[in-house]
Amino acid sequence: MTAPVSTAHLIENMQDARNRTLELVGDLDDEQLMGPKLPIVNPMRWEIGHVAFFYEYFILHKLYGRESILGATAARLYDSIAVNHEVRWDLPLPTMPETLSYMQDVFELLVERLDSGMATEQDSFNYQFAIFHEDMHTEAFFWARQVLAYPTPKLAIAADAPPT
Repeated sequence: MTAPVSTAHLIENMQDARNRTLELVGDLDDEQLMGPKLPIVNPMRWEIGHVAFFYEYFILHKLYGRESILGATAARLYDSIAVNHEVRWDLPLPTMPETLSYMQDVFELLVERLDSGMATEQDSFNYQFAIFHEDMHTEAFFWARQVLAYPTPKLAIAADAPPT
């Protein structure tokens, strides 16, 4: 199993992953967030909701028995095992503001679950697993932006970096 880490570490890393996700999609309009139907990228609005669903499903539901904020709709929309790639553009996805609200609500529930101090081994593993999953999707957002010839995103970390 994973060695326990502090809850502050988990929250900081979740926030970092979330900030990066939002930086990578925040400048895109509704049309760009859906993009053309291609076999090599997902619609980003679907992918953003999927990231929230992954946290919610693997931590709040599987570990703690909490039903989804979206009810059964969440799995029908965002379960990447059950929802084939080619239909993701045709789903009745929530609007982007609704998707962002879902992400934030899940984030807040995840933070509420953590006491101060050290997380359990189980929470340490599952939270980090979900964080790494979100980080993997940030790579997919970079990839999609490049494939779709979208402008380079403005990242806060780049603004703070010294010139090379």
